Formats: sequence, structure tokens, C-alpha cells
Amino acid sequence: MGKNELGFLGLLYRGHQAFIGKEAKAALAGISLLVVASDASPRIAGEYVLRAEKRGVPVLRDVSKADLGRALGRKEVSCLAILGKKAAESLLAKRKEND
Repeated sequence: MGKNELGFLGLLYRGHQAFIGKEAKAALAGISLLVVASDASPRIAGEYVLRAEKRGVPVLRDVSKADLGRALGRKEVSCLAILGKKAAESLLAKRKEND
């Protein structure tokens, strides 16, 4: 995941359009996209990914905990749940531009 996408995730988090931790877990029923760190623990990743896949939510797994955390102003973050459909579509479009 590139700097532009990580910066966009940071903006979403600061704008309360994305959640981490217990808030992300609670919001899984209404999210549009899930970002899971590639080095997240199997227990955490499995739990979040399974719930997201059951709901047909896309999952991105190409960012490290350290990079995701840095984008959100934290040390490390394993999972980020994005709420808005437009925000999720915008992130996916940014990724296609950079491929």
C-alpha cells in the first residue's frame, strides 16, 4: 500500500469514518472495507476476516502493522474498518491507479 492510500486511511480515521480495535469489531456489521495488516496475528486476522467475508466485505491485506499504525498516529494497528461505501470505493480506485 502506497503513501497516498495510507494518508487517505489516516484522514478517514481522523474523520471518524474508520475504526480500529473494539470499535472496529463492533462496527463490522456495517462496514464497506476491511484493512488487515499482513503481519497481524492469525487469531486477530482470522476473526475479523471471517466476519467480513461472511458479509461480503472486501478485505485488503498488503500493509504492515507498523505502516498502518504510522498512518493513524499510533505505534501499530492490526485492523481498520472503513464505514462509508464511497470512502471504500475511493480507496480501491486509488489502489488501481497505483498498480
